[in-house]
Amino acid sequence: MTVSPDPDTDLRAASGRNALVTWLRSHPRVAERWRADVPARRA
Repeated sequence: MTVSPDPDTDLRAASGRNALVTWLRSHPRVAERWRADVPARRA
């Protein structure tokens, strides 16, 4: 039996997105400078 990947539940995409969100939260000033395309959230 062959299992084909389901694009709606790709864990690699979710983990990459989570890594970016974690990085943005950890380094907000760097994110503002280098990732201007991503809006920064301030607490």
